[in-house]
Formats: sequence, structure tokens, C-alpha cells
Amino acid sequence: MSLLYTYANSHQATGSVGAPILSGFLAEPSFNVTILTRATSKATFPPNVTIKRISDAFTLEELTSAFQGQDAVVVATSTAQVIQGNLPFRFIDAAVAAGVKRLVPSEYGIDNLDPLARKSSKVYDAKGEMLDYLLKKAEESKGAFTWTSFVCGSWMDW
Repeated sequence: MSLLYTYANSHQATGSVGAPILSGFLAEPSFNVTILTRATSKATFPPNVTIKRISDAFTLEELTSAFQGQDAVVVATSTAQVIQGNLPFRFIDAAVAAGVKRLVPSEYGIDNLDPLARKSSKVYDAKGEMLDYLLKKAEESKGAFTWTSFVCGSWMDW
């Protein structure tokens, strides 16, 4: 299975969420892992992993090209990326355009489809809007494009 792991901030692949995700993927020999990162990132990765570097703008065209040939794309961007711009929406659009079968958005917390959660925080509401869009795109694909979100509860221990 061809898997692309992407993140937008230099600390994500080595942070408390990104590091265990990457470690788990690299431990599974059936995964062919590629990492997508910013061209200006100073992060270092294991030497046996393919790295794709694109501009810090993460344009739709660059993302679509990077996603070509991938079965799945796993996103581990910071919450700031969801609030400050439309990067999550570009990830979705690029995945659909590239024919990716499954997208795992940067959604590792509470259920942001829950209206009560969305009322409690602008972050949760922004993530909920992204999930609404993801649901729409998956429905429009008639099963060609799917997604998975990991709802494990709020990160209160931070």
C-alpha cells in the first residue's frame, strides 16, 4: 500500500502526535511510506523514506501532483493550519483530483461533527466545517474516495 504522510510544520513529524504516527507507519513493512514536507523545513527523517518537498504555499497543483499514485494520505498538520487558511480543503481537493482512495485528515481529538463541540470552540467549528466538506466530497465520489477520522477525545493532558 502506497501511503503519503504529510505535515505543514517542521515539528509535526517529531511532535507528540506526528512522531508516533510516523513510527507506526514505518514499522509496518507492507506500507510504502512517502513524506510530504515544506521545502524550507529543517526536519530530518529516516534515510530509507522517500521525501517529497513542495513550496511552503502547498498549492493545489503541487499537492495534487504529490498525491498521484498514493492509496492513502495521512495528514498531521497543526490546528493553526485549520484556522488560518484553507489548507485542509486543499488537501481534500488534491486527494480527490489525484484519485487517492482514503484520506485521514488532521483530526485526532474530539468529534468535530458534534454540534455541541463545534459551539464550544472556533477551532472545533473550523474542523467541523472541514469534515462537512470531506463528507460532501466522499459522497460525491460514490465510494471512490473515503476518509477516516480518529476521535480519541480532547488532548487535556497537554
